[in-house]
Amino acid sequence: MTSVAARLALALGPATATAFALAEIAQPQQERMQSSAWPSSAPHQLAGVGVVTYLVDGDTIVMDLGERQSGRIRYIGIDTPERGRPSYAEAKEANRRLVATRLLLLADDVQDTDGSRLLRYVCLEDGTFVNAELVR
Repeated sequence: MTSVAARLALALGPATATAFALAEIAQPQQERMQSSAWPSSAPHQLAGVGVVTYLVDGDTIVMDLGERQSGRIRYIGIDTPERGRPSYAEAKEANRRLVATRLLLLADDVQDTDGSRLLRYVCLEDGTFVNAELVR
């Protein structure tokens, strides 16, 4: 079942829905991020909320972060095959099944970028830790 915030993102557009979602889920999400599901190295600070606008590959997405901002996000701790390499399609499909059309919450770490991409821990609104799910 699709969450209210995710349905709003689809109906109203990600920028409008992001403001709503942030207000509606920030506090409960902070509590989830402080649970044992998040790695101890994570700073446990909500660094952004948004929806995927483009899947690059199995470990990188482009997100609409609201207020006319987008970001190229690389999952911290995940390294999947690049285009043209064996298992690229499978890795990208696993990423798509997990995050497409879902509202995502981001947490940063000590290193903010790898030069061109934001490095983030990613969580679904229901508390699912995307970085960990991709290695199951």
